[in-house]
Amino acid sequence: MSDTTNTTASGPGSHTTGPWAALAALSLGLFMIVVDTSIVSVAVPAMVRGLGTGLNAVVWVTSVYLLAYAVPMLFTSRLGDRYGPKRVFVAGLAVFTAASLGAGLSTGAAATNSSTGP
Repeated sequence: MSDTTNTTASGPGSHTTGPWAALAALSLGLFMIVVDTSIVSVAVPAMVRGLGTGLNAVVWVTSVYLLAYAVPMLFTSRLGDRYGPKRVFVAGLAVFTAASLGAGLSTGAAATNSSTGP
């Protein structure tokens, strides 16, 4: 005979979330990255005209953006192990949003690079 009793904690002090909440959070993060990357790529001609700079300077915006996205992936997994994946994910989402806002409000290619880069 097998025991089919549910032994998960449920009460006012426990907080259990299913795998759907994790999937929703990861999907939201991936969606934001894809949308932001698409916006940066599509906006290259408008940035050349609007910032009054050459294509080479604007290509640096895309390169710095990709570096700023890829390089932290090397050590954030360790931070997730140490401080918890939820905290690291929320902090990364906040930094990502602030950097995107800074890039959107910048008035020159150098300012755009500094807001998206390290």
